[in-house]
Amino acid sequence: MLSSALPWPSLTVEWFPDVELSNRKTPAVKKQRLLLGTRTAGQGDEFLRIADTTLPDFEADKKKTPDLYKFDSDLGEVASYTDAFNTQVNITQRINHNGEINRARFMPQNPNIIATLSSTGATYVFDRSKHSLSPGRDFRPDISLNHHKEEGYGLCWNTFDRGLLLTGSGDSTVALWDVNQVTSANSSLSPKEVFKFHTQIVNEVEWHPFHSNLFGSVSDDSVFRITDIRSPQSAITSTTPSYTSEAINTLAFNLANEYLIATGSSSKDITLWDTRKIPSPLHNMSGHTDGITSLQWSPHFPSVIASASPDKRVIIWDIAMMGEEQTPEEAAEGPPELLFVHGGHTDSVFDISWNPDVPWMMASVADDNQLHIWRPSSTIVDLEP
Repeated sequence: MLSSALPWPSLTVEWFPDVELSNRKTPAVKKQRLLLGTRTAGQGDEFLRIADTTLPDFEADKKKTPDLYKFDSDLGEVASYTDAFNTQVNITQRINHNGEINRARFMPQNPNIIATLSSTGATYVFDRSKHSLSPGRDFRPDISLNHHKEEGYGLCWNTFDRGLLLTGSGDSTVALWDVNQVTSANSSLSPKEVFKFHTQIVNEVEWHPFHSNLFGSVSDDSVFRITDIRSPQSAITSTTPSYTSEAINTLAFNLANEYLIATGSSSKDITLWDTRKIPSPLHNMSGHTDGITSLQWSPHFPSVIASASPDKRVIIWDIAMMGEEQTPEEAAEGPPELLFVHGGHTDSVFDISWNPDVPWMMASVADDNQLHIWRPSSTIVDLEP
C-alpha cells in the first residue's frame, strides 16, 4: 500500500486514463496521474489538483520488479513498495477554485476537460491545458454552469455524447448541460434541461454505460430512478420509498450487464437490482457499519464492485460468490461475496477509483488527509491481468 499525506483532505479522486511507461533509466515502473481536490474548511485556498505517481510495472521484467506480493498481515495487503521506488505522490498542477471541491471528473473524450461541483453549489468546467501549472491570483473557470442553489455530489459526463454533463444537488434537482454550446472562454451556461422528479437531496447521478439517453439518480427521498432524457416525465423504472426509508446515497451501473445496477444507502447495505424486475431487489450485501457513500464496479472484472463508507473502510465484493456455502468460521467473517476489506484509513472515506491499467489496484481518499493506493494480496486474489 502507498499512503500519501495530502496538505488538505480531498473529497474526490479519479485515475486519468494515460500511462507513461518506464524507460531504461527507471525500468519496471510506470507513471500515472490522479485527479484530486481540496477541502480546507475555510482555512486555506481551494485548488483543483493533478498528481503524478510512479508505480511498479507489473508486466515488465519480473526480475527487476521487487517482491510486491509479500503479505502484510496487519492490513491484509501487499507490502509497501515505498522503499523500492520513488512512489511519492507529486502535485504537478494546481488550479484555483471557488469553494471546496465536492466532486471532480474529467471528460472521457478529452481528459483535459474537467468538471467540478463546488461546496457553494456552483458547477465549473476547466480546460487544464489552458491553465498554468502553478495557480495565479485569480479564479478563472473556462465555463461557469449556473443553476444549483445548494451544494451537491452528483457529477457525470456522458461517455457517448461529448460534452453532455449531469449534475445533482441538495436543491433536489438534476441538471443536464451541453458544454458544446459555449463558444468563448470564461463563459456562463444555463442548463439544457432541469429535472425535478426527486423531492429531497439528489446524492448521485450516473449515465447508463449502454444507452446514451438513459441516466440513473438516487436521493434522500429513498428513490432510485432511471430516466430517459427524451421523455423525462415518465421514469423507465424506479423504486419507491416503501422499499427502504433510508436515503440512497450512491449508484453504479454494471459495465458488462446492462440490466444490473448497484445502489448504496444509509442503511449500510448494498442492493443489487435487475432493472427488468424492479421494484423487487435482486440481492443485498452487508458488511459496512455505516452508510454507503461510494460504489464503483471494476473495469477489469465484471462481477467485482468496491464500496466506501464513513466507517473508514473500503470493501471489495465479488457477486459471483453469491450463494456459496460457508463454514461457520467463514460466515462469522462476512457474507461469501465479501472478498477484501481495506482498513487503512483512520477517518471517513470519501471517494474511490479503480486503476484503469492495473487490475485490482484502487485509489481512495478520506478525511484523514490520506490518499491510499493499494490492492489486495495475491493470497486473496489473482493479481495477474
